[in-house]
Parts: sequence; C-alpha cells; structure tokens
Amino acid sequence: MVWCFHFDIQGVAFATLRAQVICMLLGVWFIGRYLPQSQQKTDLKSILSWQSLKGVILVNTNLMIRTICLLVVTNHFISIGSSFSTNVLAANAVLFQIHYLMAYLFDGFANTSSVFSGKAKGTKIWRYTNKRCVGHC
Repeated sequence: MVWCFHFDIQGVAFATLRAQVICMLLGVWFIGRYLPQSQQKTDLKSILSWQSLKGVILVNTNLMIRTICLLVVTNHFISIGSSFSTNVLAANAVLFQIHYLMAYLFDGFANTSSVFSGKAKGTKIWRYTNKRCVGHC
C-alpha cells in the first residue's frame, strides 16, 4: 500500500484495518464451519446477559489489570520514543513487532499446555515420563 500505491501513512493505516477485518471474518467463518451444530445455536441474548458477562469479568480481572498496565507502558514508551525522531520511532515499531511475535509464540505454548493439562486432569489420565504411572491413576 505504501510503496506500490504511494499512500504513505494512510496506506499503512488502511492496510492494518483491512488485515484486521479480514482476520475477523476468517475467524467467524472458521467458527461457523468447524463448531458443532449443537453449539452454534446459542441465543445472543444469553451470551450478552449481565450474569454471563459478570462471570467472565470476575474470572479475568487479573488479566484485565495486566492488559491495562501493558497498554499504558507501551503507549508511554511509544509517545516518548516519537519525540526523538522518525528513525527512532521506526526502529521502535520494528522492535515492538518482534516483541509481539515472541509474546504470541509463548502465549500459544502457554494456552496449549493449559488446554492439555486441563483435559488430562478432567479425564483423570496422567502420563509421567518416568513410567511409574501410565493410564488411570
């Protein structure tokens, strides 16, 4: 968008917006395609009810506080870095992209291990590497 069409900063913003919308549409499509039919017929009113939202908020309070703190620090870092020069701002943007890539990579491993450990605990199947316990313990 920037080099081919010479859109400058507006091209970067438009490309980012377009990428976010395409990812959201792909996510909705994957959910609709691969979610079992019994789980697709959920009432929107029950999903957006205060009781269900209250439960999610109470469970995720620590995560929300962490996210707010990370956003404040990130925005503060970017605002201070932008006062130096455009080169520093561009270098910081590249470093943040690398940082986000590593964070998502480790977050994927963390989520995967949470899912597998929760599934193993729920089914009460534990497998140890020292071969003392294999199967139901």
